[in-house]
Amino acid sequence: MNIVSLITENELKSLTSISTNNTITSPLRQIMYQCQLQYVKTLICEDLYNELVTQIGTNTLTPANVLLREAYLPMLAWYIYYEWLPFDYAKAREQSLVNQESPYGSPVSDTTLTYMRGQGKSFAERSEIEFKKWLLVNQDNYPLWSPDCGCGCSVCGNTPCRCNIYNDTTFITI
Repeated sequence: MNIVSLITENELKSLTSISTNNTITSPLRQIMYQCQLQYVKTLICEDLYNELVTQIGTNTLTPANVLLREAYLPMLAWYIYYEWLPFDYAKAREQSLVNQESPYGSPVSDTTLTYMRGQGKSFAERSEIEFKKWLLVNQDNYPLWSPDCGCGCSVCGNTPCRCNIYNDTTFITI
C-alpha cells in the first residue's frame, strides 16, 4: 500500500520540538498516517481528503489546496508530536520505561512526560480550532467540504455538528 503523507519530515520538525536528530522510522510514519486519518480526514471529509492525497501524491496541488495544506500543518504536526512523544521520550526495557541518556538509562519521570504531552495536546487543540475556523471562512474555495458532510464532527461525533465550533468566529486569523 502506497501511503501519501500530508506532512514532510522537515515540516514536522520545524513546527514542533521533535529533534532534527530523530529519523522518521516506520513507527513514526505509522503514527503520522494515523494522525492524518484521525485529525485531518475527519475535519475535511473524505472527498476533499481524497482529492488532497491525490494532488500531493502526484505533485499537482491547486493553489486552494496549497492554502488548505498550510492551514492544517500546525494542527497535524502538534497531534503527531502528542502521539509520538511517549515513544520518543522513553524506551521500553526489561526493567521498565527508561530515558536512554546513557548506556544504562534512568527511570522516566511521569510528571515531565505528562507536562510535555499536555503542552503538545494544548497546541494541537488550539491549532485545530483555528483550522476549523479557517475552513469555515474559506469554505467557498472547497466545494467538496461541508461541516455537515456526513463524516461526523470530530469534536462531538454528531452529523450535523452540534458543538458550534464552526460557528464561533472569535479567534479567526486570516
